[in-house]
Amino acid sequence: MSPASDHRALLTDSGRPDTTGRHRIVDAAPGRALDLIAEIAATVCGTPMAIVSIVDADRVRFVAARGLGDIRQVAAVPGLCASALGADGLYLITDATTDPRARNHPLVRGGPGVRFYAGAPIVAADGRRLGVVAALDIGPRQLTETQTTVLTQLAELVLDHLPRVIPRQPATRA
Repeated sequence: MSPASDHRALLTDSGRPDTTGRHRIVDAAPGRALDLIAEIAATVCGTPMAIVSIVDADRVRFVAARGLGDIRQVAAVPGLCASALGADGLYLITDATTDPRARNHPLVRGGPGVRFYAGAPIVAADGRRLGVVAALDIGPRQLTETQTTVLTQLAELVLDHLPRVIPRQPATRA
């Protein structure tokens, strides 16, 4: 299977939230807490932009964003958030203009001219992949191990702010 067909299969997988569920997530998202998560992601990673996104089959909706102006959604095309959704761990693009996975993405080709992207998938306890917490920059860069860890932890923290929509499974102790 090609990366493009893998991407489409992930976005249309019946195990992902249905359309109604996705809209409830977006509508129920408590703005201030998610805005703060985006701010922390940008601050810790030293980037001018960061997002908390919910990804569905057709679009990537930014439920919280820093530094993207009026951009609140983009098409769910491969390269950035839609690809990060399927990543095991952090999805990293150090220079999107030269990376074949991302160079044709609208956020790279047009405004704001993204070159760096680091996205950690938001994964519910039942394994459903809902969205991404990401840091973005207009210049190429790398992340430290600490920055990578914090970005991944912020993606886990998003779930704490969606309890009515995505119930958390109780932790089991060994």
